[in-house]
Amino acid sequence: MKKFLLLALITAALPMLRAQNPNWAENIAPILYKNCAKCHQPNGVAPFSLLTYDDAYRNRSGIKTSVVSKTMPPWSPDPNYNHFANERILSNADIMAITTWVNAGAPQGNLANAPTPPTFAVGGDIVNPDLVLTIPTYTVNTATDLYRCFVLPSKLVGDRFITSLEVIPGNRRIVHHVLAFQDSTNTPAQLDAADPAPGYTNYGGVGSSAAQLVTGWVPGQGAINYPQGMGIRLTSGTNLVLQVHYPSGIVNQRDSTKIVLKFAPANATVRELYVKPILAHVPYFLTNGPLEIPANQTKTFIEKLVLPRDGSFLSIAPHMHLIGRRTKVFAVTPKGDTTRLINIPDWDFNWQGAYTFRKVMKLTVGTTLFAEAFYDNTSNNPYNPNNPPQLVVRGEGTKDEMMLNYFTFMEYRAGDENIVLDSTPIVNSTFEALKRERLSLICHPNPAQTAMNLTFQLPNDGFGNIDIFAMNGVAVKNVTRAQRFTQGENNISISTSDLAAGMYLVRFSSETMYGVQQFIRVE
Repeated sequence: MKKFLLLALITAALPMLRAQNPNWAENIAPILYKNCAKCHQPNGVAPFSLLTYDDAYRNRSGIKTSVVSKTMPPWSPDPNYNHFANERILSNADIMAITTWVNAGAPQGNLANAPTPPTFAVGGDIVNPDLVLTIPTYTVNTATDLYRCFVLPSKLVGDRFITSLEVIPGNRRIVHHVLAFQDSTNTPAQLDAADPAPGYTNYGGVGSSAAQLVTGWVPGQGAINYPQGMGIRLTSGTNLVLQVHYPSGIVNQRDSTKIVLKFAPANATVRELYVKPILAHVPYFLTNGPLEIPANQTKTFIEKLVLPRDGSFLSIAPHMHLIGRRTKVFAVTPKGDTTRLINIPDWDFNWQGAYTFRKVMKLTVGTTLFAEAFYDNTSNNPYNPNNPPQLVVRGEGTKDEMMLNYFTFMEYRAGDENIVLDSTPIVNSTFEALKRERLSLICHPNPAQTAMNLTFQLPNDGFGNIDIFAMNGVAVKNVTRAQRFTQGENNISISTSDLAAGMYLVRFSSETMYGVQQFIRVE
């Protein structure tokens, strides 16, 4: 009997012992497959894959640094302010498991117990689409930010409601973001015909006042699937116009971005969704404009709008550029009650998107929407594109600024506030992120041809990662992974011969330090 009880106790304790001594096969692989593999796979936007033990082992120190500092998985909204659907947040237990695993030497465990690696569709997430529209192959050569518009006739007979859609960049290294509009006029087609190359260049929209936003795409975003019985109306015979933002410094790179759509059945009853920037950086909304930030100054701007009717809100998408450092959006009812919408305390231009509420949010007539955004145009801002700082004003270019807040919403119906958009449990994550100091990086020569040196001063010995990113935020090269650097001056030689001509960002990151510097690769 005593032997039986002892065996039972040991059996019951095994899961706890494994959790205290995690290995890749049983403990770490499930975390990486669930939270990281969508980007860290052969066809993803990340610079390396994490589908095998060897992948994870080679990058173990970088993984630990990224999850402890909460730079990975990339998730900008503050979960203590509001929770959203499909949050990319690791739990306290997950972060501790990865930390313990790396500190113990990253043991492999029994590979027979590892889960099957996930598989990912090549060419997009939507299966059996109803409509696929692709821009003509376009060769990009630009020294400045380029907003190129491409007209794609839908050829629809009768209005249809979009229930799923996906923008798929043809060249992820050069596409910074995409806005898709529908337009019923002939203006975009005329602008396209007047330009001998595919598409036409236009800032501030697509050149037609009748154009209506359908969707947007930013790096890391996949398919958008609207709730059952809801969709965005695509008008009969309309043109879809894709405005593609190509960052500065691109030389002889080709792109063939496409948009993929699925429709509700033609006879289905569908509630119409709208996507609009109902808080924007124009005088009607901006209370203390214009949106200008002088050199060596910081400024906070406020936008507000009183809702003219009840609305049911599904998602929110703030948008700023490089001088913007944090933003918050909330609603105040006529009775003075505050509804938290979103708070992004550390804005990252390279990781932005639309955030879906966990339940449809009812906002009543007379409620005031507020947006508050802080801009830092000093040398303390590591993302400041100008050295020394220069006056920054409202504009379309990456070095200009914006303050937009897009909402997806519909007319309110009784009971909308009970519609659940995500019922998965909220992840408990209060693991304290490490505070990292800014590190000054020097690239020389700059511009560089086949090689350059990266120089920086470290206050202490430690491990760090050096990565190179295209100007759209997509990682293109891992220079070092978990390399040990010494206290004092470090000089790292970096080959650039494998990079296409253009503008890039080099980044150093460790558990305590963080630095970014821009450089140019020339032929």
